[in-house]
Amino acid sequence: MDEWLKQLQEDFNKAAQDSSHWLSTLSQQADQVMEQWVEDSLETLDEIDRALTPTLTEINDQLDEALDSSLDFLSSNWPHG
Repeated sequence: MDEWLKQLQEDFNKAAQDSSHWLSTLSQQADQVMEQWVEDSLETLDEIDRALTPTLTEINDQLDEALDSSLDFLSSNWPHG
């Protein structure tokens, strides 16, 4: 019985070591995947920013011009009392 228990303990310890090794490997791989995902996401966001910035700047400029024109119109047509 002692031999059986000793073998069971050795098998358990070996399985625990193997599990620890695989968990460590899996954790390292998950970290690498996450780092790559973050890098890819940041690159994508940079591309989106580069693509949208000119259009958003143009829209902003047009809104500024429209606001200035509206204010000019109002100030020149507002009854001066």
